[in-house]
Amino acid sequence: MNEVGVHMRRHLLAICVASLPQVAAADPPPVAVVVGSGARVRSIAGELDQDVKDLSPAVAAVLETTLAIRVSGQLAIGIHAGVSQSLEYRDVYPFDNGPTASYQIRPYDVGGAALYSRGRAWAAPWLGATVSDIHASGGDAIPSAMSSSWTHHTTDTSLAFGLTTGLDVVSRGADRVALFLALEREPIRFGTNPGPACCPLPPDYLAITVGVAYRRG
Repeated sequence: MNEVGVHMRRHLLAICVASLPQVAAADPPPVAVVVGSGARVRSIAGELDQDVKDLSPAVAAVLETTLAIRVSGQLAIGIHAGVSQSLEYRDVYPFDNGPTASYQIRPYDVGGAALYSRGRAWAAPWLGATVSDIHASGGDAIPSAMSSSWTHHTTDTSLAFGLTTGLDVVSRGADRVALFLALEREPIRFGTNPGPACCPLPPDYLAITVGVAYRRG
């Protein structure tokens, strides 16, 4: 009986040892998800029209996500989406002598993305578009009996791209919490409006975002 027990223990030990590499090399989840929230600052490329005043907050709240299907142990391919706090602009004639226009613009980002991860570090480049959701209104600078006002809602789309990099600081199985840094070319468009004044030249921004993200896979 003792010999049988010894043999059984040896077999069980051999099975456990053989299974260890399989557990260590367990495949990550087939779908990778990154959801992050942070603060964004923008640096304009070029300059605004001289009559345009940028009333946007210096730091804007941002929410972004990447959803991807894993094609290998370290690479996943999918989509990127993001949205930030609305931007505000005011277009006035020199010396306030003429029509004015105000713009509230909320930028939405969408595009194709790749997510590459290795250990605790990961990176997600993306290429797509920024869709500017534009709410505009305007009127004469000095109201009078002959003055008129208008409101307008439209959207405008421009090429955009970016790169998000992150480092996991908390890990529990496939679930991680990470700190991330994102760089993005963010074009903002004013669209067209029915007002008497021409639309300002559209600005392009380099946007930098830092924040905290949940990552799975």
